[in-house]
Amino acid sequence: MSDGDRLDGAPVIPGYRLVRLLGEGGMGRVYLAEDEALGRRAAVKVMPARRVDGEDARARFLREARLLASVEHPNVVRVYAFGEAEGQPYLVMEYVEGESLADRLRRERRLGQPEALRIARAVTEALAAAWESGVVHRDVKPSNILVDRNGHVRVADFGLAKPTVDSADPTLTREGAIVGSPAYMSPEQGRGLPVDFSERVAGLLPD
Repeated sequence: MSDGDRLDGAPVIPGYRLVRLLGEGGMGRVYLAEDEALGRRAAVKVMPARRVDGEDARARFLREARLLASVEHPNVVRVYAFGEAEGQPYLVMEYVEGESLADRLRRERRLGQPEALRIARAVTEALAAAWESGVVHRDVKPSNILVDRNGHVRVADFGLAKPTVDSADPTLTREGAIVGSPAYMSPEQGRGLPVDFSERVAGLLPD
């Protein structure tokens, strides 16, 4: 990508051509990109320049990349690469062509029972795989559930995820802190208590 072709505020990322902005959140902007070597599309999350000053913010971004990369499951968005360009950390992920569950619910208002159960099962399997990899997502909500054009479901955005093992990482949320989206928090998360993968949820999974 030449300087004349670059998107507003986006760095030039070696090997990728940023096409357009897909969305923006507190931890970064997500762009549709083209892998110049393989010709495939990817989603590239870039930490905005205004957030880069703090080392904690950088460390959290890196932690998201590592935690997401540690979970390998068909219902979890895959990580392709991680790096830094022009002082801005970036994360290259699988691009899911379709829509979020939030967008679909806005369009259809409600899902039929079979479809709702199918999506719920896929999300539960993704969270079970994350738990087996030592990761708790902590921000499961419709906007973080992606459904592609073939109906395949993937869980995305591990920005608030946390390892299940104790860590001395100073960027991890301290016990008692409340993080996540209030409308979708579990009761224990809303009270700032430790969160885990419920055995009752695990019982919903197929043998």
